[in-house]
Amino acid sequence: MKVGIGRTGVLHAFQNFGIEPDVLVLGKGLGGGLPISAVIGPEWLMNDRAAFSFQTLHGNPVCAAVLRTIERERLLSNSSKVGYCLKELLNELAVRQPAIAEVRGIGLALGIGLRDEALPGVTARELTARVVYRAFQLGLVVYYVGVNSNVIEITPPLNISHEEAMRGVEIIERAIEDVVSSKMDFGECQKFAGW
Repeated sequence: MKVGIGRTGVLHAFQNFGIEPDVLVLGKGLGGGLPISAVIGPEWLMNDRAAFSFQTLHGNPVCAAVLRTIERERLLSNSSKVGYCLKELLNELAVRQPAIAEVRGIGLALGIGLRDEALPGVTARELTARVVYRAFQLGLVVYYVGVNSNVIEITPPLNISHEEAMRGVEIIERAIEDVVSSKMDFGECQKFAGW
């Protein structure tokens, strides 16, 4: 789901990079979390056996409506436009906030990498966990991911508005500031192991 249907501003994430896959496998991102899947490939491969395409999660008409909704509500365009704006706001925040090492991603699949020693004696992993916890306290659910667990994952719904994106950035900024300036007690945070 992280880079599922429409998340990067186009239907499939690979379309951003000029890649044409031999076979495309779609799972929960196809149905917005509802039970549907698909395998798309060349006819010579897909028509190999008569029962090849009979699977439990294929052909669910309710789930297929997700694609119509994405088209009707112009969610690809929204993902692209709001994602661009969101990334710009996060880049501006990175200029103001030294704890941010980088902002990366495309569309509505973004990440904020935090740096070691932004708070003396605290690793980037611990810092990120604290920021995610503080954001949760302030009303925003984000995740921390990455090899070193130092990246705040930003993957909002495709129908997020510009106003909601701006509010999310405000909360992230406050969460980072509260953590870096030690304005909060981290006793509760010690029990927090992430989502």
